[in-house]
Amino acid sequence: MKRFYLLILVLFFLGIVASGGIVTAESADEWNTKGIALCNQNDYESAVAAFTKAVQIDTGYVEAWNNLGIALTDLGDYDRAVIAFETALEADPEYILAWNNKGITLCKQEKYEESLAAYEHALALDPDLIDAWMNKGSALNYLQRHDDAIKAFDKALEIDPKNYQAWSNKGVALQDLFMYDQALEAFDEALAVNQNDADTWNDKGVTLYYLFRYNEAIGAFDKALEIDPDNAELWFNKGNALAKLWKYDESIRAYDTALDIDPKNPSIWFNKGFSLENLAKYKEAIEAYDQVLQINPHDIRTKKQRDSAESKLL
Repeated sequence: MKRFYLLILVLFFLGIVASGGIVTAESADEWNTKGIALCNQNDYESAVAAFTKAVQIDTGYVEAWNNLGIALTDLGDYDRAVIAFETALEADPEYILAWNNKGITLCKQEKYEESLAAYEHALALDPDLIDAWMNKGSALNYLQRHDDAIKAFDKALEIDPKNYQAWSNKGVALQDLFMYDQALEAFDEALAVNQNDADTWNDKGVTLYYLFRYNEAIGAFDKALEIDPDNAELWFNKGNALAKLWKYDESIRAYDTALDIDPKNPSIWFNKGFSLENLAKYKEAIEAYDQVLQINPHDIRTKKQRDSAESKLL
């Protein structure tokens, strides 16, 4: 029910203009520019090839090494991406973007302590780099250092008090500390800036759920679903809140919508089964539990719940 944070990779744009209107990639700069265009088209494999050409022509081309690292990260080739960022930093140890982007890639590898060190390097060079504060907070939260994460997000908010992502991320960290009222305040600050962020509406709904304010939670999930109606997690969360209000028919409809989107999610099947059981629809509940067991054959909790539903059929 909890989301994690948006981590920002930054491409370096040279702003090269070709005299004839068409770039023929011959120089390192032109290959770099071509790679950026390919990244913007989400063609990361071709972008990697273009950035590789650029650094083959100019092995000390810091920006192209940084951009190569970004494209490799987008392809999920994290080891090679880190090498690209480190090569950029060998050429220019004060290249802030490469420090920040290296930290992001290390975070994606779950190397959180190493990612923190990269963000610290970036912040030593520029204490006002809001992306680095945000990313540092993310890494700290992954390390369960929620208090320190909140301090990092607060630093970001000192720089930009209207940064809705910082407010939202702070809210998630507060939620992790079970400080639900303060988390709600943070989510409301985020939504005051941007009411069209489905994740923040979802996080607010989850917090209201934890506070047993189920009707308000449903309202927040509905707001999120207006923005992102094809999100299975949102329908699942709404179904859970409806079930807490004993509105089992409605909860089943929400779970069914979630299953249309994500039919292999065992948690949705289990909760649907539980709602069906509460409506004394034991045969259908057993069918739902069987779906869970097809996915996770050794799920002891589901086996026990299925046995319970089966005993009620007798």
